[in-house]
Amino acid sequence: MFLFSIHIPLNRNPDGQLIVPIVANYYQMPCVIALANTSIPFYATTNPLMWQNAIFNITQAKNISLQGHADVYTGNTPQAVTTSASTTFTPNESGTSAFTTFSPKHKSNAEAIVGGGVVGGIAVLLIGAMAVWWIVHSANPQAGIRLGQNATGKYQELDSMNDSGHLTAETGAGSLPLQSECDDQTFSRSSTLLGGYMDVLSLFLLAVLMASVNHVVFVHFDGQELGSHTSQFWITALKNTFPAAVALLLSIGLKICLSQVAVALTSLFVPGTLTVIPSPSRTQGLEVLTVDFDYVNFWQAVIIPSGSQPKSDDQILSSSQKWQQLILRAMSSNTAPGWDAPAGCGPICSYTFEYAAPALKCNQLTKDDIWPSGVNISNSRLAFGPVEPFTFYNSTMVFPENSSTSGGIEIIYLEDFDSITMESLVGGSIDPQQWTPMGTRCEIQNATYHAMTTFSNNTQISSTQIKEWNGVPVQTSSALTSRSMAYQSVFDSFNSLLTGHAFYESGKAIPNYTNTQVIASTALFNLTGYTTGNGYFFKFSLSSTLGGNLSAGIEGLFGNVTLAFVNEQLPLATTFAEASVTPNSTEYQYSGRKLGLIYGIVFGSSLMVIAYGLFCLWKTGVVAVFDLQHIVKMTAASTRLHELAGQPEFGSTLVRGVFYSDSESGGKRRRVIVKLEVVEVELEVPH
Repeated sequence: MFLFSIHIPLNRNPDGQLIVPIVANYYQMPCVIALANTSIPFYATTNPLMWQNAIFNITQAKNISLQGHADVYTGNTPQAVTTSASTTFTPNESGTSAFTTFSPKHKSNAEAIVGGGVVGGIAVLLIGAMAVWWIVHSANPQAGIRLGQNATGKYQELDSMNDSGHLTAETGAGSLPLQSECDDQTFSRSSTLLGGYMDVLSLFLLAVLMASVNHVVFVHFDGQELGSHTSQFWITALKNTFPAAVALLLSIGLKICLSQVAVALTSLFVPGTLTVIPSPSRTQGLEVLTVDFDYVNFWQAVIIPSGSQPKSDDQILSSSQKWQQLILRAMSSNTAPGWDAPAGCGPICSYTFEYAAPALKCNQLTKDDIWPSGVNISNSRLAFGPVEPFTFYNSTMVFPENSSTSGGIEIIYLEDFDSITMESLVGGSIDPQQWTPMGTRCEIQNATYHAMTTFSNNTQISSTQIKEWNGVPVQTSSALTSRSMAYQSVFDSFNSLLTGHAFYESGKAIPNYTNTQVIASTALFNLTGYTTGNGYFFKFSLSSTLGGNLSAGIEGLFGNVTLAFVNEQLPLATTFAEASVTPNSTEYQYSGRKLGLIYGIVFGSSLMVIAYGLFCLWKTGVVAVFDLQHIVKMTAASTRLHELAGQPEFGSTLVRGVFYSDSESGGKRRRVIVKLEVVEVELEVPH
């Protein structure tokens, strides 16, 4: 690095012309030697779990440094310092803890090599581009610049600087007449016209090639997870390297053909085309739990007489206690029971699966079906006072009529039964038109279920629906199998919670529902009390969640009961399902349309500037060269500079550039800083 100071005192000769003697001095700056090794403080390699409250700050770093640990070196590591590297993440299944071991020696070597290789390739492209430009540019020797005519009438040339840094041309008084204007012949061409064309077009094509490589690399990273800190560092470096390289190539090319620099906004917008987003959901196969009643253990499903070998369902006394409790929990809620998420599910996943299980196929009963002849006649399905009790709910088991039908259940109730109306009915006649009995009749069949479940942040939402009715009723009184025994046990437990009746006791003016568990144990009906000025009353109605459709409510509730066996079978049955999994990670997302739009605008505007610049090259044949030598020459010959020399506010300015040295340094270029001062000196003319 050299610092040049050029003083240009402007003297006037007796004829009023300016004399420009130029003297240049330079000063060599001291060299700076960098260490070959890089040291890393010991606290940077400590286990984060050992930091107080898992927080790292300056105070903790200082405390660790005061312990006297040696730094960790890279490169030529001192013999006294040894490191070992391993990075291990062992997640606990419960997600409560993780063990991490860190050491910097071999961290992500493969990623570092790949990233370094890509960056190195880009550097090679840039170096190659600069080499081509330099070869083409230096193929045409630079001629001197003619400033004016000397005393003999010939043009005086301002030669190149010599190796000592001094300008060889010092003019005397009267040797340099002032020219007010410079025509097209004032400056010689610094390179041929063909070389200028090649410079501009080759740099533009290299910029296009660099943008294409930018697109290919971003496509490669699209959809990849972030990975380690090393890979993130290299990718971030690449995101900023590509637009900077394109801007540099365009800037050099545009400076050759025009004296202006293109304002390339690529460095601002191109990195934004490769963003980091939460990883989207993806489809993958998972082994999930399912329902398979063929694997049910006999003795966990039912209770049979002691000492007997079951041969038909007539020997089944009842469902097992475990299954009764399981079915009771499932019927007490309107939502399906849950189970553990499968391995590989992540924080959010959803999947579907199918299974075979018993199902209830229900048909709605009308008012004519329930009261064909009246409210308290022998053929009435719902006895309703005044002689009979005022029954507002009744459920009975339905037995198969023949071999082509199966057993089931019948449920009838009075919609919106209100005890406040009972006082007017006791001892009086009942008008059936004032009441609306409703009900359903269901039979048990084989069916195929389609279940859907979603796990999201430790919350599960499941549902099931009938995919296909198999058309074959469950055959009772047949040889017992795991499937038939399980079906019978499930239906018996379900039926036991619904059968019975609830009625209004006129003598006590209270509801009596001790004969059924449907109100206390299920979510099908609501029994709510309220008070008025006349006393206490109650109201019985279908749950609002069923939407007035008891048949659909019974079918859905029975489906939820079957789904409860996903997590209760021994042994557990599994199947493979295509799951939509959202991993707990982030990944890169690349927008090719945005990158194409940005580069399209940049290259489009650059092409317009280049087209104008090539037109100027063709018109003038002058290639703009912005090194120090040409700047100084053009400055010394500038008419405007001579005009400004007389203004008091014109002082000095720093000029940075490159000049060509001569024989001592082999014609190499050196970067210099020139301080340009213009002063006016009055001369006394002798008489």
